[in-house]
Amino acid sequence: MQIKGKVVLVTGANRGLGKQFVKSLLDAGASKVYAAARNPGSVDIEAAQAVKLDVTNPADIADAAAKYTDVQIVINNAGALARGALLDASSTQGVRDLIEVNAIGPLNVTQAFAPVLKKNGGGAVINVLSVLSWVVLPDGGAYSVSKSAAWAVTNALRDELRADNTQI
Repeated sequence: MQIKGKVVLVTGANRGLGKQFVKSLLDAGASKVYAAARNPGSVDIEAAQAVKLDVTNPADIADAAAKYTDVQIVINNAGALARGALLDASSTQGVRDLIEVNAIGPLNVTQAFAPVLKKNGGGAVINVLSVLSWVVLPDGGAYSVSKSAAWAVTNALRDELRADNTQI
């Protein structure tokens, strides 16, 4: 997909990979990049438009989809990582928390923005996953579970979005 002239929303855009996505998109000629973060004040890329978006907050997601109706590409980058043994009973809540951020968050953002992308002629959704969707490192089971769920969500959405001329 051509980036030049496109309007892109990047979640988790205030640091790390998300920040690099924003910079690269601007360098590639995106006409506008919405840099979404729980705290928009933490976005320090002047050419980007910082927006408030916590992917675990349905009101934030709905508000963003209502406000940013020119989006053509969504990059679901926001994520979380936690370590620990799955056999530890206390890990269950950690698994739930990671699934909420790493799988349900991208699903909810995609659900909210799918009509926007369709209205704009179709577009693309990019879910940032990990090789840890398929393999597990020591004490990394919860993260792998959440990324495997995100991988499954991505595959399930592919056919549904195709009808709207949106790639994932």
